[in-house]
Amino acid sequence: MIESPLKRRLRFLQTLCRGLIIGVIGINVVVGMIVWYALDGVPLAGHRFTVGGVSMMTVVAAVLTFLIPAVSLWVAKTKSRTALTEHPGQVIEAFALKTGIEFLPIAGTGFVWAIFYHITAERMIWVLVACLLAYLFARFPTTKRANAWFAKVTLPTPS
Repeated sequence: MIESPLKRRLRFLQTLCRGLIIGVIGINVVVGMIVWYALDGVPLAGHRFTVGGVSMMTVVAAVLTFLIPAVSLWVAKTKSRTALTEHPGQVIEAFALKTGIEFLPIAGTGFVWAIFYHITAERMIWVLVACLLAYLFARFPTTKRANAWFAKVTLPTPS
């Protein structure tokens, strides 16, 4: 079980993650409203290059939507292992590092997809944003998930 100072740090990390999720949702809603109401759904420049009638930007976004989470998860695991090897007592810091490395590229990608939607006005971008948000919700640092991760990394290594 997590002790009180660690609970405060975990709550702060959860607040940061919630802020990123709310930010991604908020910016996409605002951009969507701009495209719908101010631009009447007309794309700014997104249909100059198309693949099968779909904007090239949307195709790139679709590929990156599934590539970026896999890469960020791999980097997060590698960096947290390195951090724990170098500083074995700083478990919560390693967990925060892992969570930050997982969340920040995904949230940043969600912000960039808002720009892509503004340019292309293709609703497929919103599906991709929903996929990113589903990933963020699935990887949210709950107390249960943090306890499981702490138990996993603090197990004595067999000799």
